[in-house]
This record gives sequence, structure tokens and C-alpha cells, in this order.
Amino acid sequence: HVDLGEVLAATYDPVADAIYVLEEVTEARRRWTRRRARLLRVDLHEQQKQAIVLVEWPRIAPTTRFALGVGPEGDLVLVGSGLGAHAVLRLASDSEARWAPSHVAFVGGTLAEVPMTTDSRGVSFVTADPWARETARGVRWSDLRPLRSGDLGRCL
Repeated sequence: HVDLGEVLAATYDPVADAIYVLEEVTEARRRWTRRRARLLRVDLHEQQKQAIVLVEWPRIAPTTRFALGVGPEGDLVLVGSGLGAHAVLRLASDSEARWAPSHVAFVGGTLAEVPMTTDSRGVSFVTADPWARETARGVRWSDLRPLRSGDLGRCL
């Protein structure tokens, strides 16, 4: 049994019949508070529908808006934005079903509250500037680069 924290984003994968949830959990001690982001999966075809933690990271970036989607190869795509910039993060699982961030792209703008889409070419979403003007954006899969040390801290 997994207790849910604050849900940041969620998506449904019709091929796997599963819901993926990105959430934030906070652990408070006397002198410090630690925030963590967790990716959960709920298999809807299972009789007991329970959340399984797939991966967990420290939550240190000033990211405030998120969108989560399923890519064409069953991978997951997370778009997160804060402070006028956003990151497109691709998560993939290996043969043992371990999930990990693999590729990233950083782009300007703040994610608007409009659903993102993925297709064989990449991910599309809408950003908004401080005056609420919206711009359609797209990032091709080929524009994502392999994740480097420190990139994850800029995303989550």
C-alpha cells in the first residue's frame, strides 16, 4: 500500500491499461524538510488496484506546472516548468521494468494549462508568457539529448 502525496500530473496508458502518476511527498523532521518526486503506476487490469512506486528522485527544482504523457514506444514524457523555463524529460524502462530518466531538452516559456500530446515525431504542448499569450511548442524526439549530471535537478 502506498499513500499518495500531492499529485503533480497523471496520464493513462491504454496499451498497458495503467495510470501513471507523478506526485510529491514531503518528509518533515525537526530541523529539515525533504521533498521527493515519485512516479507511480496503477495497473487497472489487476484485481487489487494498488499504486506501485517505479522511481523516486529528490525534488529540488522550482518547477510548478507539470504534464505527463505516454510516448509512442510506451515510454513516458514529463514536461515541467517554472520560472519561465521548462524541461521535456523522457523516461524509459529497461528489460527489468526499472524506470529512469533518459533524455531531456530545455526550452523557454511556462507550461500552459492545456493538455500535451505525443506522436511519432515528438511532443507538443502550449506555453504562456506573463501576459497570458499562448504559443504552441514542439520538441522532436531527436532534439532530446542524453541526460547529464545535474539535469534532473533542473526538471524536478
